[in-house]
Amino acid sequence: MKKKNINYILEQTRRKGRNGDTILAHINPLEALMLKKAGGSGTINPKTGLPEFGFFTNTGKWFKSVVGGGGGAILGNMLLPGIGGVIGGAIGGAAGSAVRGRKDFAQAALRGASMGAALPTLSSLAGSGANAMGAKGIGATLSNYGDANAILPSIGLGDKTASGIKGGLGAVGSL
Repeated sequence: MKKKNINYILEQTRRKGRNGDTILAHINPLEALMLKKAGGSGTINPKTGLPEFGFFTNTGKWFKSVVGGGGGAILGNMLLPGIGGVIGGAIGGAAGSAVRGRKDFAQAALRGASMGAALPTLSSLAGSGANAMGAKGIGATLSNYGDANAILPSIGLGDKTASGIKGGLGAVGSL
């Protein structure tokens, strides 16, 4: 078969992707497993017979996978600002995994701890963006949450300021 014909067939196959899948790619079984573990569907496209990994095809599944870690991170920050978010996220992630009948407790705890670590920074960034777009109230709320729950100051490695975290590790400015 000529290369021109093969390219045409591959393009027609690519166009039959569903749920955001728009790229044909060569992947190995480990990469397919990683995509599935990261929340991809891992189903077979009925039109092509090929595996597909659209990420937001089942939002309920995605929500269930993050609610434990995310909820634990928020609750942890309420009880122990800063490092409590990491601890709460880890506990919430593992508990969420157990409630769903899964056996990936360690992975779920690590994902939850990561959420707890990232939440203050993401909140501050979202607050800066909201402020820049004129939503001063929500911007201030998000920025205050980020400042109050910053991890480094909670463990004594810097002090909170309005422009970011300064102190023991040098200056880190905000965007």
